[in-house]
Amino acid sequence: MARPNIAAAKKQGIRSSQHALSPGRYQSIGQGDALWNNPANQKRLGALWKEIARRYAGESGVLGSASSTSRSVSGMKQWETLAQNLIDSIRSVNQRHLIFVERAIWLKNGTTAEIEQNLYFPQGLKDPSGQLVYEFHLYDPMPFSHQNASWTSYKGSYAVWPDKTGSRRKINDGPVLPTPIPPLL
Repeated sequence: MARPNIAAAKKQGIRSSQHALSPGRYQSIGQGDALWNNPANQKRLGALWKEIARRYAGESGVLGSASSTSRSVSGMKQWETLAQNLIDSIRSVNQRHLIFVERAIWLKNGTTAEIEQNLYFPQGLKDPSGQLVYEFHLYDPMPFSHQNASWTSYKGSYAVWPDKTGSRRKINDGPVLPTPIPPLL
């Protein structure tokens, strides 16, 4: 995260969070296993987050960091082990900020009732500062969350969003998806 982003957030009276989508570009849109199959890559990711945590440890404009997002793993144990290692790396230099831990997006080798009951969140994580935040990303409705995404059928499409009065407004000047757009909740 660049310092100008932190300064802009502070100017607005908010704090920013640091997220790494597809950590180290080892995987993209669920493809690639280099992070999971190569322990050196996991150590490298831990070293990266340790340095980020060290660099911003005293920064009041930072709320916290997300250890990794957009994961597709072979098994839940892989994510639990890596998540704990990342927590340990971050906490070795920064006890102040929150750490956001996301659930696995999907498991390549299947799932179990217990994993599903826990909503694909890693279990048994320990944080000495007690500042873990469990998060998940919601991609529904897809026509809104994936508007103009090149790998979807929504390429070239732009959604509309209902305002507080229930009327719909266009998000940008692109073409509008057909109605009705499904409700969010």
